[in-house]
Amino acid sequence: MINPQELVKQTSDFFRFGKFEEAETLLDRTLKENPNCFEARLEQIRSALFQDNIDNAFQLIGEAAAIYPNDPRLVALQGIWFLEKQEFKGAEAALSWAAKVLPEDSNIRLNWAIASRNLGDIQKAEEEILKSLSLNPASELAHFEYSRILMLQGKIQDAVLQILKSIDCNIYFITGFIAITKYLKLKKDLDAAILLYKDAIRIAPNVDFFYGQLAILYEEKGDYAAALPYAQHLAETNKSYYDDLRVGIYTFLSGNAADAESIFLKCIKRDASKWDAYYNLGEIYLMQNKVDEANTHYQKAADLVNSLDSRPFNQLGVIALSKNDFKKAADYFQKAISINQNAFEPVFNMALTCKKSGDTLAVSDWGQKAFILAGDNVSKKYEVQKLLKSA
Repeated sequence: MINPQELVKQTSDFFRFGKFEEAETLLDRTLKENPNCFEARLEQIRSALFQDNIDNAFQLIGEAAAIYPNDPRLVALQGIWFLEKQEFKGAEAALSWAAKVLPEDSNIRLNWAIASRNLGDIQKAEEEILKSLSLNPASELAHFEYSRILMLQGKIQDAVLQILKSIDCNIYFITGFIAITKYLKLKKDLDAAILLYKDAIRIAPNVDFFYGQLAILYEEKGDYAAALPYAQHLAETNKSYYDDLRVGIYTFLSGNAADAESIFLKCIKRDASKWDAYYNLGEIYLMQNKVDEANTHYQKAADLVNSLDSRPFNQLGVIALSKNDFKKAADYFQKAISINQNAFEPVFNMALTCKKSGDTLAVSDWGQKAFILAGDNVSKKYEVQKLLKSA
């Protein structure tokens, strides 16, 4: 029979890696062997709370309270339940009581800090989070909560340091990586973010999230060749349609159209009901000036996409415009705009269609809309200005 301390250690390891089914199997077996194992009941409640199963947690808390009324550990979990319900006054009351009985419990202090922060009592939140960290300096959750408190105090650099400490405590703490990536993107320091994830992969090469982030970061830099190996890793690991599709896109954008074509054809063979691979094949064929083949694949993509994406309709309009079929082009561009009113390309192309068809007044109207949609993109704004001047 497993002892309570070992049970908590095993379930905590399961929770850390998101293996909730394994944890629940272990807890069910433990309670069958020993129905009076209070730790197993507590871990069941924790499992429900971690999975945001609030109703189940409430039921489990009630069942445990009927057997063990006023146990401070149970009251502490009730406090977390209040947090999940965003009933912060109730959380504060439960956690402050539990902290008096169990003053050395770092998690109670951590959750009390969260309740205080949400109640706007930043001074109390900082006091409790510092107590939590003094009791358990290796808690990634406490360091992350401290970073949120420091952000509210305007101490940005100190907050970032705490996020980095949370990652140092637990390389699998995805929330910390997401936060630090967001900060580095705001600073436009993609290279630092890339180095962060490369270091993470060296330490934990089994985390798909790291590979996905590196692929996205290199994509944002426009370095598709560098993004490709990370996308390929995910495709080999997950065997999913969309991972294969991304490999095809990066391969195409890296300049290898032949291999990209082969990948997209395999995607269609795998699942012909999805529109994406047809659209990307259309892109390849249009680049190769195989207009009829491109049109066929864009049309297939448009048939499958319904109103989920404007791009197939925009490209069908581009082909129609190249053949001086202004009516058909305008219809396609209008369809694209109805799907996504904020897409620059179909609005600009509508202005171009009006110019070629001799509708000078409409050119100005669509051109002005395109100029606004161009935002901070200088090259797009230049193209719009050039079009308006020549109209």
